[in-house]
Amino acid sequence: ANACPTMRTKFVKNGKLDNKVDQNFRKINDNWPGIGYARNLTASPLQDALPGVAYYGIAHVRRPAIEYTDSMLNQLWESYFNGDDNEMVSFVYEDREEAYNRANALDAKVETDARKVGGDSYVKVVSAALRQAYGGVEMVGTKDKPWMMMKEISSDGNCQTVDVIFPSIPVQLYLNPMLLKYILDPLLDNQERGLFPKKYCIHDLGTHYPRCIGHTDGKQEDMEVEESANMVIMMSAYVRATNDKQFAENHYTIAKQWTQYLVDNGLITGDALTTDDFLGRTKNSTNLSAKAIVGIGAMAQLAEVVGNHDDQQKYRQIAEKYVTEWIRMGEDPSNKHMKLSYNDNNTWFLMYNFYADVLLGTKLIPESIYKQQDEWYLTVQNKYGVPLMSGKPNTLYDWVFITAAASTNAKLRQSMFDRTAQWLRETSVHVPFSDWVDTQTGGSPGFVNRPVIGGIFAPLTAYGGVEMVGTKDKPWMMMKEISSDGNCQTVDVIFPSIPVQLYLNPMLLKYILDPLLDNQERGLFPKKYCIHDLGTHYPRCIGHTDGKQEDMEVEESANMVIMMSAYVRATNDKQFAENHYTIAKQWTQYLVDNGTKNSTNLSAKAIIGIGAMAQLAEVVGNHDDQQKYRQIAEKYVTEWIRMGEDPSNKHMKLSYNDNNTWFLMYNFYADVLLGTKLIPESVGYLFYIIYKQQDEWYLTVQNKYGVPLMSGKPNTLYDWVFITAAASTNAKLRQSMFDRTAQWLRETSVHVPFSDWVDTQTGGSPGFVNRPVIGDVLPSVPLVVKSPYLSTWMTSRQLMGDWPRFWNGNIKGMAGLVRVNGQTYEFMGHPTGEDIGTKLQAKQVSLKVTPTQSIFTFNAGPIALAVNFFTPIDPTDLKRLSLPASYISVSAWSLDSATHEIEVYLDISAEWTSGDSNEEVVWDMKEIIGNKTIITGDMRLKNQKIFTENRESAQWGTVKFFTDSTVTHEANSCFTMRSKFVKNGKLDNTVDQKFRKISDNWPGIGYARAMTASPLKNASPKVEYYGIAHVRRPAIEYTDSQLNQLWESYFSGDDNKMVDFVYED
Repeated sequence: ANACPTMRTKFVKNGKLDNKVDQNFRKINDNWPGIGYARNLTASPLQDALPGVAYYGIAHVRRPAIEYTDSMLNQLWESYFNGDDNEMVSFVYEDREEAYNRANALDAKVETDARKVGGDSYVKVVSAALRQAYGGVEMVGTKDKPWMMMKEISSDGNCQTVDVIFPSIPVQLYLNPMLLKYILDPLLDNQERGLFPKKYCIHDLGTHYPRCIGHTDGKQEDMEVEESANMVIMMSAYVRATNDKQFAENHYTIAKQWTQYLVDNGLITGDALTTDDFLGRTKNSTNLSAKAIVGIGAMAQLAEVVGNHDDQQKYRQIAEKYVTEWIRMGEDPSNKHMKLSYNDNNTWFLMYNFYADVLLGTKLIPESIYKQQDEWYLTVQNKYGVPLMSGKPNTLYDWVFITAAASTNAKLRQSMFDRTAQWLRETSVHVPFSDWVDTQTGGSPGFVNRPVIGGIFAPLTAYGGVEMVGTKDKPWMMMKEISSDGNCQTVDVIFPSIPVQLYLNPMLLKYILDPLLDNQERGLFPKKYCIHDLGTHYPRCIGHTDGKQEDMEVEESANMVIMMSAYVRATNDKQFAENHYTIAKQWTQYLVDNGTKNSTNLSAKAIIGIGAMAQLAEVVGNHDDQQKYRQIAEKYVTEWIRMGEDPSNKHMKLSYNDNNTWFLMYNFYADVLLGTKLIPESVGYLFYIIYKQQDEWYLTVQNKYGVPLMSGKPNTLYDWVFITAAASTNAKLRQSMFDRTAQWLRETSVHVPFSDWVDTQTGGSPGFVNRPVIGDVLPSVPLVVKSPYLSTWMTSRQLMGDWPRFWNGNIKGMAGLVRVNGQTYEFMGHPTGEDIGTKLQAKQVSLKVTPTQSIFTFNAGPIALAVNFFTPIDPTDLKRLSLPASYISVSAWSLDSATHEIEVYLDISAEWTSGDSNEEVVWDMKEIIGNKTIITGDMRLKNQKIFTENRESAQWGTVKFFTDSTVTHEANSCFTMRSKFVKNGKLDNTVDQKFRKISDNWPGIGYARAMTASPLKNASPKVEYYGIAHVRRPAIEYTDSQLNQLWESYFSGDDNKMVDFVYED
């Protein structure tokens, strides 16, 4: 720490610094003191190894962070690190590689999503905007009460300005809607405490950040209609995105107050100030009135959520009435556009407030008005975009992109993206992204680095062993207990799988619990304890109305109550807790009466289940039940320790009755997950010792491939091992569990989908493969894996030389050939095992497996080929999650300096339609005309056997193999098609009409495609895509009804629309 000129001079001379601190503290400009680091690095040739990466961090800590009304608030991180700067800095630095990986993942998501909406231009714009959008906000408060605070940078410097928050919300809605709550909460808190004396909404929480002290005297920059409408719209947007009914109930009164102001003043706004305050007051602004009307419609939505149907009807009728008047007064006589204000003909304005109508789905503004505006904007745009209004060249890019999100005109939207990207490339204004721009010259009158740039993301908010079934209004996630019993919705198989739902999207936990709750709350299971499953063989999910099942009375009752509490804690869904309180209480009473008998691990789960019920009681406000169940759980746990601890004091016993035995106490995880912390303080130290003693015990008994499940047997279950790791406080044990499992994955000879049941000594597997419980944590490599019936794997380390297989080992014929300079090489399956005219095999040079992709690279003569099997699981998007499809992509490049014209062949056989090759199969091929023409080959059994399996494969449904129409294609014998390709490099575009058994000359669908393999230095290789889907109608049988796959609800049951969407996506 020294003068910067001094340190820089030392480094130039010596390449290092002195590890000293100059104690001469002084003014900044007195020889410019600073902090410097010098580091040795090695620069090796890239072919030797990837370069090492050195990391640095810069942080800014303020105490306190902001002044809020009558208190001081710290930055939120302090709540996680006990206010310890060193602990925070250590965490940030230790997290550096994971942070880099998360940044890469988010980059990939944003770039992919943006490219789909607006191509490379939109990618450029969002890349320039994202960090700025978050650079104007910071998190303050505590873990229990987190707030996001915003500074109105470069315009007024206000704190929490409502009309600056409003254009920024698209980035929160796109990335995490919960953040919208955290940014609205301080505004709601201030006004609901009566700290702003007006009936309309406050403009901001302070005239200069970070003094967020509000306006108790009511003196502020009034935007009465603007801010009132903004708040109600944002509240409805948050509730619609999160289903947070409690939020709507908590803030209903203030929302209704603001809505009444809109009813009284929103249609005729008078001389009101809008968010574009630099324009001065606009009398009867047409755009402002549009926002007011949508705000009234938003209040109708909030009324619907809380169940106030009178208010819902009232506000909807007012909004519909007002919009008719609004069109009459606001449309220009030319019928070409809306006016700037009711009073001014031959004027126009950027109607960005239409976005709220699209975002909320209020559908108040007629489509004809949208269309008219879009056509008008195309006629008035300048070099760098559409101006904000008539007569002036300036625009605001946040409003431009928010307008684009509401547009139905693809040409206009793309033009908006392209012209903004052009401005970014050409502007001479070298400041952080300015949202205020001269659309003719590219200059900027002001406004830099404002968080309103989050509005750039608006177009991303307006376009938008389990499977999803049901409808958009009632989506369910159904699970098959693969490879063990084949049951439907088995509760104790769902339980160990929930970590992956909690990690990716907790709402999915509700969708998987809902069918179990529906069955039992309708009285379709006659026992007081919880059902074990919804059917003995998937997809017949018809329950057990006679009560005859595999009873796990305590196990399943505790599982359900624990999962219900986990869901509610993760989502704050109070309504769920209220709706299912009675059944949860029934199961808990069974645990109270029967939960502490014999099995030590099971009793632990029962006790935690009772504690979970106390949590549900707290959520619904039943304090008597809360106290009752908490006291029972605390009492039981004391007895549990007394009966369950081994006399050696080294571990808990397998059962109360058996000394010198032990078991993997995986049920401790529920106590950690829920934070039940059940042991009272008087014996809290003892419970800590129990956690600690279990961890130390496991270290002494683990084998080569992990900790056994119990004493006397070497086998373990990896799902339970990782769940145990999650509850462990011993870093050495946790790392050992991870390392030994990874070692098993590398060394095992069991080439099946991830087996969770393993011999920890030999690495063998007694069974259990491809079970969905592996959600906690790859001997076989996933290829096409999307549902219980679309589950194809590679069971060796080479994609060629053997056939892909269903998870149980059944062959699912799929072949890949590449033809280079007249030589044909096999790269997938084993077609060269037949006499097709070639015996050459490509050389597999790499395989990379990520959570969603299996990427193979091959060398075939002078070219390289990349083949990627990917399933883009998106648990936050039910429409995409429901798609019964997976992808294959192929790209190629030259390994020498020449360009090679090559051909690539892919096929799948009719084995994909059944587990029985003696079944008769039919097929056809057709074109689907969309943005691109798509070719799809469909194969299905001639005799459809609904809800029937053969060797775990569905005996009904249609397998679809599709790509774009630039290929030659054929439906024929796989042998015939492969031979043709080897000879000619193409197929005949014909369909063999001789329908027959699967094993009769092995019919299938094949595609051949011409590609160019150029040197990588010239350009990135072009990627070609294929899709495979499995459609079943109906999908499952549920009690007294039949349910379709959920995707049908989004595409009106039209296969072609679904396939077109999958390919275009």
